[in-house]
Amino acid sequence: MSHPEQDAFESTLVAFIRDELPTLGARERGKKRREPEGTIDAETLLFKSGYVDSLGFIHLLATIEEILEISIPEERIVMRHFRTVRAVWEAFGVPRVAARASHPC
Repeated sequence: MSHPEQDAFESTLVAFIRDELPTLGARERGKKRREPEGTIDAETLLFKSGYVDSLGFIHLLATIEEILEISIPEERIVMRHFRTVRAVWEAFGVPRVAARASHPC
């Protein structure tokens, strides 16, 4: 699979967060996740709005790596890279950045 374009990545990740993520980990969570605030787009604050919680983040990270076909090094897993879908793209999706994420110097 080739590296996705920004629009395709953002729409795929938004759809995952909106449609699939709420159903993942429901049993492990043991309680209902709080309802997210508003609609989601590439600039929605994922944690603050309630679309992603700590358990959901694990699924989100795995999905990002799968979509971009990269492995994100532990030292690059910092909040600023995951605040919004656009921030994820800027941190890992831009082709030259994605190459560095997979193969850190």
